[in-house]
This record gives sequence, C-alpha cells and structure tokens, in this order.
Amino acid sequence: MLRRLKNLVESNLVTAGLTLILWIIYALIGPGGEFFVGYRDLVLNPQNLIPVFGHPLTFNPPWLAPILAPVITMPGRAGFVLFTGATLLMFLYSLHLLGGKPIYLLISAQLFWILWWGQIDGLAALGVAMGWLALQEKSWKKMLLALLLAALKPQMGLLPMIAMWWWLGKERWKALAGFAVITMLSIWVYGPWPLWFVDSAYKLSNSSQYGPWNSSIGIWALPLLIPALALKLDRQQRILALTATGLLISPYMPYYSTVLLFCFPIPWWNVLFAIIGYFPRVLGTAIAWNGIVFLPISVLLWLYMPHIRTLVLSFKNGKNKIIQVDSMGR
Repeated sequence: MLRRLKNLVESNLVTAGLTLILWIIYALIGPGGEFFVGYRDLVLNPQNLIPVFGHPLTFNPPWLAPILAPVITMPGRAGFVLFTGATLLMFLYSLHLLGGKPIYLLISAQLFWILWWGQIDGLAALGVAMGWLALQEKSWKKMLLALLLAALKPQMGLLPMIAMWWWLGKERWKALAGFAVITMLSIWVYGPWPLWFVDSAYKLSNSSQYGPWNSSIGIWALPLLIPALALKLDRQQRILALTATGLLISPYMPYYSTVLLFCFPIPWWNVLFAIIGYFPRVLGTAIAWNGIVFLPISVLLWLYMPHIRTLVLSFKNGKNKIIQVDSMGR
C-alpha cells in the first residue's frame, strides 16, 4: 500500500511539473492566433457576428462569448496566460473524470496545437467529462452545463453527449428544455447563428485549406455506428466507442480535436498518434496530420477485439461442426 501511495504521489508530481512547464512555455511564447483574433472578435465585436462566423477558423455557438469575456477583456497577454492555464486544468479534470493517463495528453501534438493557437477544445472536453459526471450524479443541471460546453465543438462530443443525455432518464427533459431556452435566446439576440455555423463548417470542410489537417472519413464512416450501438459494452466503453466513431464521421474534424480520446483509458501504443503530429515537415501532412485518423480507428479495433475474436471462434466452431456432420454422412 505504501508503494502504491508513493507511486501515486510521484505520478502526480510528474504530471504537475510537466503541466507547469507547458503552461510557462505556451503562455509566454505561444502566438494565440485564434484567441487574439477570432475569439476576440466574437466577444468585442458582436455586431459583426456574421463576418466573425464567416472567418474560416471561427464558428462556435455565441454563448462562447460570455464564457471567454473575462479573459478576452484582460490587458495584454494576461488573458491568454490565464486561459492557457485554465485549458490545461480543464483537460486534467476531464482526465480525472474519464480515467485517462495524463502523460499521453501532455506530450501530444494535439495539445501543442490547442495551447499554441489558443483553441477552446479544453472546454469541449470538459463538457463531455461533465456529461459523464452528470450521469453518475443524476444531475440535470450538470447535464445542461455539459451540453452547453460540448456544443462549442460538436465534432468532438456530439454522439457521446446524446447517449449520456438519454441515459439520464426523466431528468433529461429538464436539461433539454434549458438547452433549448438558451439556444432560442441566443438566436433572438445574435440572429440565426446555427445556419452560419453549418454554412461555415461546410465551406471549410470542402476547402483546400482544410484538407492538410483533416483526420476523419466523413459519411463513409456511418456504418461504424452499428457496432458502437449494438455490441455488448459497458457504459464507459460505449461512450468511448461513440466518441471515436463521431470523430470519424464528422465532415469537419481537424486532427487536434482527437485530443478528447486521450482523456479516456486507451492502450499505451496509441501514444504513437500523440507524437506523429509534431512532424509534418518530415513525414508530410498526409501522415503527420491526416494519418491521425488511425487513432480513433485503432481505439475502435481495441474495443471490439474481444467481440471479433468471439465471432472468429464461433465461425471456426461452426465450420468444424459442418465438417463433422458431413464426415458422418459419408
């Protein structure tokens, strides 16, 4: 027991130390392009919301504006420094709730991109993790918060959030009602932003600019919903299966948004897909970024392998029985 406690303390110290180093590096030298341009416009220039949503890298539900307003309005780089630290903490808390290993996340090229440019994937990951917590506690209020956060980047958590919302039982309708009210209010204040959202996502996903960092299959991956829903899995496994499947189906899936998978307990060898994204100049974007499509694919294969083995054994046993019957007939 003392050895386990020592290992836990040492592990937490390594995580804390690495997190602090990352925070200092990215907060000081990261350009934060998305934070200082797209999100700043969304908060400070709401009258220009249509042009903001037309910006090829910025289209999110407008309730992102009040969430980011406290850090966006800080002077100089103070807000970016605070937001970078908050993003790291959000990911670590998501890891805690979903059971992932911090080291895979902290060394990943996905996290590098998010921190370097000031992306909001930490909020979306927290939304999925809060959905899991809400399900454990049967709390519609936490589920409402989870829905609002996960909706900031639906390509990351749409499918698992639908499942967890449904599993909440009767309380799910309260969460849905709250989400609907907030959505309608945001449309009344800002205009028909869901239409702008879909239009921007469609245009970007079909542009040459997006191609080098796409890591999804698109609608061709829809059949993968069948095993994700039909196979016998526990709830956490099903959430992971739906997350990986959703990442593959989404027509808009920049490679760095696969970071959500590192919040779950996945096999150690998936660390390969945490590292290759650092080397687009060496490997080319087709391998370094597009190739990260194999991260969700490999997670699904790992989840389904016991079922695949059972199916293969059943086929072999059935074939042997046919041969035996045929031999007896002769």
